[in-house]
Amino acid sequence: MAAVLHQDRDLLNLAIQHYESALQFEPERPDALRNLGLPLAARKWTDRARATHERAFAQTPSDPVLLKNMGELNYLMRDTQGAAELYRAAIRQDAPLLSASLGLGTVLQAQGQVDEAKKVLRRAAAHPSSLPMRPITGALRWSSRT
Repeated sequence: MAAVLHQDRDLLNLAIQHYESALQFEPERPDALRNLGLPLAARKWTDRARATHERAFAQTPSDPVLLKNMGELNYLMRDTQGAAELYRAAIRQDAPLLSASLGLGTVLQAQGQVDEAKKVLRRAAAHPSSLPMRPITGALRWSSRT
């Protein structure tokens, strides 16, 4: 969903309105706070996104999707070290969370740690729940030969 929203400002605004409406009824609802952070970050409203994520984190510090979302925000803000730590925390909470593994792989590659990025992606691809990643596994095998 986030990838589609990034392309359309109207959809981003609609998502923000949706989650803010939900928060009017339950101001500290952690899933609404967690999900609100993504469209805020996509609009480059990083301070609001961070504050929203922090409110959610206060209630659900082990929510792997929240940790992954916080990692995405840190990466957007060019804090690759913070992003890597958050992605790793998300993976510790939920190993099959493929989006966290992909995010960590991206961060590691940006840090020049290509071999470590490949290891992360291979581990994720080897997990039983990772059937959608099978094409990535083949690409990793091919890239390791070059």
